[in-house]
Amino acid sequence: MTNPLKSERVLVVDGDMILHMAIHAKTDLDHRPKSGEDLNGAYGFLQSLRKYVDKFRPIACFVVFGGGYSDRRKKLFPDYKLKPDRDPKHPAHNKWKADKEVYSLQESRLISILPYFGVHPVRMRGKEADDVLSYMIRTSATPMVLVSEDMDFWQLVSKDLMIFLPRKDKLLHMGNVEENAKVPVNLHLLYKALKGDASDKIPGVHRVGDKTVEQVMEWIKPHMESKPFPEREDQVDKFLDYLFETCSSMETKIQKRDWSRVKNIIESRDIIKRNLGLIDLRLEVLTEKDEEILRIMSSMPFKFNEDMAIRMLGAWDFRPILKSFTGWSQPFWRLR
Repeated sequence: MTNPLKSERVLVVDGDMILHMAIHAKTDLDHRPKSGEDLNGAYGFLQSLRKYVDKFRPIACFVVFGGGYSDRRKKLFPDYKLKPDRDPKHPAHNKWKADKEVYSLQESRLISILPYFGVHPVRMRGKEADDVLSYMIRTSATPMVLVSEDMDFWQLVSKDLMIFLPRKDKLLHMGNVEENAKVPVNLHLLYKALKGDASDKIPGVHRVGDKTVEQVMEWIKPHMESKPFPEREDQVDKFLDYLFETCSSMETKIQKRDWSRVKNIIESRDIIKRNLGLIDLRLEVLTEKDEEILRIMSSMPFKFNEDMAIRMLGAWDFRPILKSFTGWSQPFWRLR
């Protein structure tokens, strides 16, 4: 089999997800810097990033953080990502606020140090990291490896995009993504639209659970797996028409109890169409100004700067990295 990593690639990292993982993981950093700041997550992030750069040996590396929520999605569904603990009256609000402060501090520290490792930090005001990553992937002239656990990105896997799942230490590419997904890639968005997404507070079809969704996907797969998912938003209705025709044909082929659930899906067109609009990463459009800002961020001439990196790591008292900094930092030397 051809090595999928043979060609030169750019590494793009889902910064929010990897930082959250690092904050909740144990590290060998057993103390805080003199400032008293909790930087355990930033330390773990740098250790993880070093492993990814060493593993994939990219020609360039970008770490993308979120800068807000999508106005388009909020208009489509006002409760999008609306979580109870954001309310000052909620009993968990103080914990959420404290956790947010810890996260924001470590994110800002990482954004300040990454350029000295030759890594491009990207954070666009009012833009979700998923949407910026999706735009970068879809417009890149160079093949990419994305580091993320977010299954929403599976819809973008192609000959020019592979996805590394850090928890499973698994690389997804065109040759194996189907066997790792519960449904064919062209039906992945539909699968998520039916189920909903609890992490983003997107409800699925009413009274239809995960098992029912998986069963329905099995029933329709022979009819739908060869039908490409719409490339444009104005093609979605035609796709849904075909889906519901397929579902309607099942009435005499399945048990009455199962049919009532399938019928519930057929009657939930508005919910399914809304959810497709929320989760399809191709629908978020950057303005010309956004594109120019991203172009400037991406083209900044960051190169590895040993003196500045050591100075900042020293201020944060990241001793385990500093003890063997020359060897530890080698993977970053080739970035441009």
